[in-house]
Amino acid sequence: MFDIHLLFSELRMSAPHKVWGASFLAFSKDFFNDSMFSSDVCTSQFRLTFEAQKKSMTLRWKKDNFIFRILSHQYFSHLRVQL
Repeated sequence: MFDIHLLFSELRMSAPHKVWGASFLAFSKDFFNDSMFSSDVCTSQFRLTFEAQKKSMTLRWKKDNFIFRILSHQYFSHLRVQL
């Protein structure tokens, strides 16, 4: 979750200037609310602070297959092959 958050953070900064931006921001909100990218929980390098990471992992994603949920999201449906 920590690395995915950093990736989303970087992409969210570029999104307003890109064709894919609006759809990515909507996708992002399904996994992270805007407060997860604020200076209250992020370092100056846009990484979650240790405390924010600990809180998120124990409260929000405990016993959750976070990566599977992201990859299963309809945002990626155009990449799937129908057999």
